Parts: sequence; C-alpha cells; structure tokens
Amino acid sequence: MATAAALVTVENGNWGATSLRAIHAVLTSATEVLIEAFGRAPDAPIRVAPWRMDPQVFDDQRPYQVRLNARDRYWSQYVYQFSHELCHVMTNFDAHKEHKHRWFEESLCALASLFVLHRLADVCANTAARRGRRPSSARRSVRNWARERGRRLRRAAGGRRTPTRTATR
Repeated sequence: MATAAALVTVENGNWGATSLRAIHAVLTSATEVLIEAFGRAPDAPIRVAPWRMDPQVFDDQRPYQVRLNARDRYWSQYVYQFSHELCHVMTNFDAHKEHKHRWFEESLCALASLFVLHRLADVCANTAARRGRRPSSARRSVRNWARERGRRLRRAAGGRRTPTRTATR
C-alpha cells in the first residue's frame, strides 16, 4: 500500500503565500487521519490544485482531481476542505451520484472534516509535549476554527446545541 505522502500530489498554482511542500505536509497529515479512520487508503492517487470556486472532487477521474480554494497559510481551511473532499472519495461518491440520500454523505463529510481538525490539533499538542514545549497557538487556532465551523453547520441545519447532562447521584 502506498504511503499517504505518495498518494497526494499538490499541483503548482496560485496557493498564495505558502509553499507546495508545506501544503503537501498538511494534506498528507489529513490523509493519514482518514486512512486510519476508514481502515483503508483511497483506491487511486489524489491530485490537488487551487481554484477560486467552492472545493470539489471531480467524478469519474483517476487519479482523483480535488480543487480547493484555501490560500496562504490558513492550514485549518486546507484541512477542512481537503478532508471533506477526501471523505467523498473514501465513501465511493462517484458510484452513487444521484441517490436521494446525498445529503447524508454531505453531512458525513462535514463531520469527517471536523474529526480530522480535532485529531490534528491533538497531534500538535502531543508533539509539543514530547518536545518539552507547551501546546502551540496553532492547536488553539485549529480547535477554535473547528468549533466555529461546527457552529455554522449547526445553524445551517437549524439545530441547537443541547446542554451536556451531568450525572446525578
């Protein structure tokens, strides 16, 4: 099985103030999280390129063609967008394009993106701890971005956050 790093190729383009190497490292980390969660790797390589429209993975193309609109060093946005599109790949989205439960797949992919963001925030904290440092502001930034994205998703779905119940004795 190919490594996550070998599966993802970042194409040249207007990514803003960052490097292809940095983007590749971030997307590879997200790929590793989803490979572990799904228990398998994607069935074909993934080519990622920038564009100005909403993020998308194209149907019926191998290698998979993913387009993101994240720019510069907004790592949380890269992770969120890429994880969402990679989730579509992992759920075999192009095998069932017109099904009536597409909304469920979209919900699953939004949730997968939040899962990856939180998992990578934990990785950042653990790496800092192993190196004898305090968790970085990057971890806080990722967590805050994930929380805000979760709030937006709940509002869009018309949902409210229910208070956590505490155990009674």
